[in-house]
Amino acid sequence: MKKKKFTLDNSISVSNPGVLNFKPMVWVQHDLETVSAFVAALLLFVVLGFTYSYKWFLVVLCMVLASIYYFVRASEHFSADSNLGVIISNKPLLLAVYTGLTKGYGSYRVIKIIEFKSKKRVRVGAEIGTVSTYSRDDKDSFLYSNEDVPYWFNFYPLPVTYATDDVSLGFSRE
Repeated sequence: MKKKKFTLDNSISVSNPGVLNFKPMVWVQHDLETVSAFVAALLLFVVLGFTYSYKWFLVVLCMVLASIYYFVRASEHFSADSNLGVIISNKPLLLAVYTGLTKGYGSYRVIKIIEFKSKKRVRVGAEIGTVSTYSRDDKDSFLYSNEDVPYWFNFYPLPVTYATDDVSLGFSRE
């Protein structure tokens, strides 16, 4: 039985699901800015709750729930569609990820180039495993894709090294 997702659409199946053991502390290393902002805000509201009014603890509760959602969303992202990426530049470190945006019929191939953060030295040409989610619209603009079209509007790949420290999953060939 397939595990239900909380933050992703359960009616969508992926052709090559990512199956890895998501490790929150590995994720924190790659998104330290967001996690730090959550922690700083949480501490601020706890101090306000103790100093001024217990009503601030309602905001603390909201922050805790938002933090849980954030980590569940990150974890579920890495159960989506896995794709292979290739390092195409060292300065800056860039990763090209190939996928098909088809919803089942037609061919809509695309390559997305993203920045890649790595503490490890990576050579141009190295293959990096990624996991991608897909969207029906562009979250960064006013453009909207009709659900009847046979393709996804965009995809969002993340390297598996952002979610696990199991090196056998992240780097397939260097």
